[in-house]
Amino acid sequence: MGPLLRTVELFYDVLSPYSWLGFEVLCRYQNIWNINLQLRPSLIGGIMKDSGNKPPGLLPRKGQYMANDIKLLRHHFQIPIQFPKDFFSVIIEKGSLSAMRFLTAVSLEHPEMLEKASRELWMRVWSRDEDITQPQSILAAAEKAGMSAEQAQGLLEKISTPKVKNQLKETTEAACRYGAFGLPITVAHVDGQTHMIFGSDRMELLAFLLGAWGGAMVPMYLLGRLEKPLLLLCCASFLLGLALLGIKTDITPVAYFFLTLGGFFLFAYLLVRFLECGLRSQLQSMQTESPGPSGNARDNEAFEVPAYEEAVVGLESQSRPQELDQPPPYSTAVILPAPEDEQPSHPEGSRRAGLEQRRMASETMAQEGSPERAPISLRLRGPRAVSTAPDLQSLGALPRLEPLTPPPAYDVCFGQPDDDSVFCEDNWAPP
Repeated sequence: MGPLLRTVELFYDVLSPYSWLGFEVLCRYQNIWNINLQLRPSLIGGIMKDSGNKPPGLLPRKGQYMANDIKLLRHHFQIPIQFPKDFFSVIIEKGSLSAMRFLTAVSLEHPEMLEKASRELWMRVWSRDEDITQPQSILAAAEKAGMSAEQAQGLLEKISTPKVKNQLKETTEAACRYGAFGLPITVAHVDGQTHMIFGSDRMELLAFLLGAWGGAMVPMYLLGRLEKPLLLLCCASFLLGLALLGIKTDITPVAYFFLTLGGFFLFAYLLVRFLECGLRSQLQSMQTESPGPSGNARDNEAFEVPAYEEAVVGLESQSRPQELDQPPPYSTAVILPAPEDEQPSHPEGSRRAGLEQRRMASETMAQEGSPERAPISLRLRGPRAVSTAPDLQSLGALPRLEPLTPPPAYDVCFGQPDDDSVFCEDNWAPP
């Protein structure tokens, strides 16, 4: 009989890009961690309202950091995530109320389709820059997720019913009771205790709470690092003990001490080898037993940062995606894009060119000073789990991203009340 399943709840909103990252990580590792993953569609606007928090896009420094962060996370998690062209209109003004009500209806009527439907809505807004607010957009996402046209239309007609509205409100309020101030939050129920983890960058902590040895977040190569030191200590202790026995007979107790110490190091070495072999066999059995297509075998591997060659070289044959442009200063006005034949000037271009020249000069000097020294390569060894979703496996050339524009005034975004909102008694308007 295998270990009992631990329940892990993910509260998310497709309007949140970090929710997509946490969603994909948990979907990839639920078989390894032996968890019962429960997806909880929530409304990030209600959580912001309840906690007094603000979206990161409304804070200039957070918005600038978020642009760079998303660019790095796109390659790290192998998810084609990118900013919409009109970020503040899509994310702040339009919101995701209809989409999250639709996912709530899916969770009530067809929970087996919730994962695919959620992923497809994320793909629309955060990868292909498509709409998720209009009925035809939601129907297109549902059909691409595998639903029939009649099934998707029936679910869409239920998003205005009190049952769906109340369920979305209750799920959002449950996230607030757990202490949420944004999304995603992961709630782990382990050994009678409840742990709330915010964000998509705390999955190592979740693996620690779940005791996921031999699974995703605990790298097995750490055990391999102990083998060589233990073996050296074992040999040194045995040799020293035998040498003392051959030199003088009156120091026999000291010689026996080193022989015993060598036996202890030998036992520790064999124990480490046994644990490493056991963990590898457990991981292989999980790969064999996990359902899904053939690509799922890679889902049950250690979650570690891939080597540079694994993450980048494979994409060199394709056209490289354009880098995210730096957003303009938030104190400036919006400037219309220049014609294609004109090259926009960047205020920091000369400074960056100087830094690049100095960096190249320093590398050249370092190579000339020590020609025999090989370049240092930092690498966290071991495979990582990847997604089996077809849209996430083929990362083609991503379209060029537009720079961020200054945010509108806060009262412009939230000044229009919506009587049909989820938090209607609080007169709250969705973003």
